[in-house]
Amino acid sequence: MNTTFTLEPRGVVWVISQEDFHLASDTTAVAALRTTWAHKGIFALNVGVVDPGWKGPVATALVNFSTEDFKVSPGDPFMRLMFFEHLPTQATLIPETRDEYVKKIKKNSRNLSDSFLNMNSLVDDVARKIFNAPKIAVVATWAGVLIAVLAIFVPMAVSVWTGVYDDRIAVAKLQQRVEQLEKEQSSRTSETKLDKLNDKTEDKQASGRGASAKESVNGTTAPVSP
Repeated sequence: MNTTFTLEPRGVVWVISQEDFHLASDTTAVAALRTTWAHKGIFALNVGVVDPGWKGPVATALVNFSTEDFKVSPGDPFMRLMFFEHLPTQATLIPETRDEYVKKIKKNSRNLSDSFLNMNSLVDDVARKIFNAPKIAVVATWAGVLIAVLAIFVPMAVSVWTGVYDDRIAVAKLQQRVEQLEKEQSSRTSETKLDKLNDKTEDKQASGRGASAKESVNGTTAPVSP
């Protein structure tokens, strides 16, 4: 008969030691889960201090936090105990038989929810509560989601639009400046050409006046026949 138990991912199982411990009033034990099990993603929920005067087995709940199944078989060592001696204590413990202790552990294991660490069940439960809630609660929930989305994207959109608008204004100003410079350059070029044309006109006029004066002088100084 196969008595190996398969602990599935996010599953929980209680294990009880085969040994019974008898601690004196001057001894305390500290229990710790095996390191090799912890390395495989197995964690103990309540392994810890074993009180002075305790008589009986030690139990703990194991949780599989890994993504793979984990096999647990009778006789597997699952913990280590460290014993510390100290002055005797006056604490008195109510004695329990092994059968009583095992019965109590079984009752505790039934108290664990079937959806413990079950993410799919948790999501279904949350969704069911949301959609079964009053309409005002559903509307308020969606309104909150919408407000959160707007709070994220509206500032981004305003920033992008403002940046584009500023860029357009800068380009328009640059174009106006270029046109102004082109007009000033064209005006200076026209003035330069006009100045050159005026200089040429004045030179021609001066040359014409010189020629007329020479002809007049030649005409009045010609010798007269006797």
